[in-house]
Amino acid sequence: MGAQMADCAGRSCVPWQAGRGDGDEAGSHRRPGAEGHKPDLSTIDPMVQPGPSRSGSEPRRRRRWLRWVIALVALVVAAAVAGTTIKLDYYALAPGSAVAVGNLIKVPPDKSHTVPGQVFLTTVSLSQVRAIDYVPDQLSSDVSVVPAEQVLGSTPPSQLQVQNALEMDNSKQAAQVAALRRLNYPVPERDAGAVVVQVQKGTPAAGRLQIGETITAINGRPTPTADQAVAITHAQHPGDVVHLTVDPGGGTPARDVPLTLAGHQVQGQEVAYMGIALSTHAQFDYPFPITINSEGIGGPSAGLAYTLGIIQALTPDDLTGGQKVSATGTIDPTGRVGDVGGVAQKTVAVRNSGATLFLVPPAEYKVAMQHAGNHLKVVPVASLDQALTALGSHGGDTRDIPPPPRGETG
Repeated sequence: MGAQMADCAGRSCVPWQAGRGDGDEAGSHRRPGAEGHKPDLSTIDPMVQPGPSRSGSEPRRRRRWLRWVIALVALVVAAAVAGTTIKLDYYALAPGSAVAVGNLIKVPPDKSHTVPGQVFLTTVSLSQVRAIDYVPDQLSSDVSVVPAEQVLGSTPPSQLQVQNALEMDNSKQAAQVAALRRLNYPVPERDAGAVVVQVQKGTPAAGRLQIGETITAINGRPTPTADQAVAITHAQHPGDVVHLTVDPGGGTPARDVPLTLAGHQVQGQEVAYMGIALSTHAQFDYPFPITINSEGIGGPSAGLAYTLGIIQALTPDDLTGGQKVSATGTIDPTGRVGDVGGVAQKTVAVRNSGATLFLVPPAEYKVAMQHAGNHLKVVPVASLDQALTALGSHGGDTRDIPPPPRGETG
């Protein structure tokens, strides 16, 4: 697969080129007079036989003709190889698939419930555009071609998959917390460091830090949050050497990473920086284990679907009323739904799957409606509670879901 990640929209167009589209036939021409011209064999005079000079030139003509054919074939083959191997600075977003989250989520057997309906997450197929695909992708109404920088930002292409995987892990964690808290399970939280979510090229951190690693201290001072890590860094001066305590994760021992800080102008002042983007790495104490198998899907946009799937697995309610319901949108531990990208392509995938209801963030509602067709109902939701209300209004059963915790509204 292709990463999803990224929240982007828009497409550009290029002029159509004759002979390049599917089903287009290349033009042809004949030499004037070539059709219908035959030698006159009714003459009574004997036919003149070719002389020696003519027979000697014919093989040379054939050899020249053969060389031209070989050269033309070689040129066509070279162009075809180049077209399939040369990648452009563009990415194509195409419709992906709708995946039932109930098949991906596992909860303890004594808490599990099985119902007929299913909640589906939606995906987008993301791939770097090959030269041979550029024009067909531009002409397709279901594909959006966007500049690479719109997808990558400052992330190197080699790190895109890692970044998408990290975003998916964060999405699954937030979905578990949001679902459990909505069902009134206590889920204590603590800050555990500043996790690297982006590394900028050409900065002190490039090649020294990796996306997904957690900075737990700078110069021996603990950094339980991203804000604290940034504050300690900004208190230094450009050219200073700092020592980072970095936890790679996965049980690998922490390591010391020395970095020489660079400087850039912020509101007229020279500020020290490492060249990374950070977020606070939160750790949660769950009341019981929940596992989500994302099956290689990346990015954060399945958060809402996972949250609904967990609630459906933990309650006897059929949230969908036996229907096929799809959802897209990020989720945070408080149940807030965030914007995503590729909604046009996701809507096509949902429509093709036969779903009857599609829950989307409010900012993506208009785009989804443009691609929904006549049989797919699109509903904008800004929170988990709004999503539950929408399901209840379209035949879903939410009677056994407790009221929201005090002080929280949808």
